Formats: sequence, C-alpha cells, structure tokens
Amino acid sequence: YLPYPIALAHKLARRLTAVRKEGILDYLRPDGKTQVTVEYDEQGKPLHITAVVLSTQHSPDVTQEQIHEDIKKHVFDVILPKELLTEETKYYI
Repeated sequence: YLPYPIALAHKLARRLTAVRKEGILDYLRPDGKTQVTVEYDEQGKPLHITAVVLSTQHSPDVTQEQIHEDIKKHVFDVILPKELLTEETKYYI
C-alpha cells in the first residue's frame, strides 16, 4: 500500500494525463508533476488536505488564470475528496 498523499498525487497525475490525451485541455503538454500534503489526527486518520501542488507544461498562449480554473475543474474537483478540502487548503498550480 502507498501512503495516502502519494496515492492521491498519483491519481492527480493520471487525471492530468487523461485530460491532455483526451483533448479536454488541449493546451497541456506532456510533462507534469503533483504533490499532496495531508494532515492526520493522533490515530492516523486523515483530517484534511493542507496543500496540493500541480505543475504542468502548457502552451504559451494560455493565461495562468485559465490554467488555474481548468485544473481545478477538470483535475482537482474530479479526484480530490471534497470532505478533506477546507478553506485553508492551499493550491499551487
């Protein structure tokens, strides 16, 4: 078994590849990286996701604002468990 943050990061990476290959976000290029940070309680149960990092190559024609909006909608919202996201969750795209 993989640690939960690594498993989530792998799922994000697979989804990033899928949205690129399926043409959902046609401005993406083939290089991407992900990282997820999770805070746990004393019993080892995940409390919430504290940070999510996603880096990807992209066309120079797309704005950072568009990338942020699209990645949140087509990658983060699909993969990340909503019950672990809080207002304090930081997104680095």
